[in-house]
Amino acid sequence: MADVNENKEIARRYVEEVWNGKKSAVVDEMCADHFRVTGAPYTDKAGEKDFVKRHHHAYPDMHFTIKRLVAEGDHVSMEIHGVGTHKGEWFGIKPTHKKVNVNGHVTFTIKDGKITEAHHNVDVPGIRMDMGVLEPTESLPRRIY
Repeated sequence: MADVNENKEIARRYVEEVWNGKKSAVVDEMCADHFRVTGAPYTDKAGEKDFVKRHHHAYPDMHFTIKRLVAEGDHVSMEIHGVGTHKGEWFGIKPTHKKVNVNGHVTFTIKDGKITEAHHNVDVPGIRMDMGVLEPTESLPRRIY
């Protein structure tokens, strides 16, 4: 089992290089060949790379901040917040040019210095509200950040 501080650094580097640095090729370097994903519209490394590229096209100025980062054993969990402008098509939604906030959690499993699993939980309704394509309701109110 790797040191939890090393695993935290791997998770930080992934956010900084892949998401903020827009280096989708780093996915190949940092993720194991058998990398698996849950909570996303894809399940493997090829899907992750494609999703990252499409995300950067749709939100070219998106920047993520790690709000909270905890680790235990092979697991690193982080709370993230991203802000960017919807400038490209995203899941069939034409660009709205509105600022969106992305809030969520991801937990990585890291073994032998490679990310083997990623479990995502993202506030998709909040993103859609920010884009103006989903109206808040009493049971799904607009969030304040």
